[in-house]
Amino acid sequence: MGGAAMVRPAARSAVVALGILMVADVFRTCMAIGHYEFRITVVTHGEPDVWVAALAYELFDRVVDEFGWALGFRVAATSVATFLWTLALLVTVVTVVLWLRRSRLMRPLDRVTLGWLGAAVLLKVLSAIYDTVAAPPSPVVGGVLTTRPVAYPLWILSTVVLVVAAVRVVRAIRSTAAEPGSVVPGPAVPG
Repeated sequence: MGGAAMVRPAARSAVVALGILMVADVFRTCMAIGHYEFRITVVTHGEPDVWVAALAYELFDRVVDEFGWALGFRVAATSVATFLWTLALLVTVVTVVLWLRRSRLMRPLDRVTLGWLGAAVLLKVLSAIYDTVAAPPSPVVGGVLTTRPVAYPLWILSTVVLVVAAVRVVRAIRSTAAEPGSVVPGPAVPG
């Protein structure tokens, strides 16, 4: 198999993995907001502000709970969503790196796409740090930063930036697959 023939399956795999990562990230953010709304309504006995996220969380929590009891263990819905997101992230990184190795691009990703990727990584790291620091019982934050004005914008912004970065990478993959001169001719790098 020549270089161009090996690039197409790698490009398709990377595009599919990026699509799955986008869905997993939106789902994880929805579960995080739904869980937050659930905790607030339990304490205040009020109504959730973000109905869609709260209902999605309740439904997924029931499914995970029933599945967990059938298998003999209890798992939190947010833990399952985070596990699925982590799995999607690992598969995406592997497939994109494989695509980069197989394609041997003449020109790398443009600066704007790299900027979006950098911002997505930075915001996801900040979001992970926030989740760790603000998790109950937090020895660092005594409830000061565990509010909607801090959590929701951070989670939503990190998801939006990741989705935009993934869409830009998908466009780059498709444009390099369509351009005949974008790939170095010859055998692909063995992987």
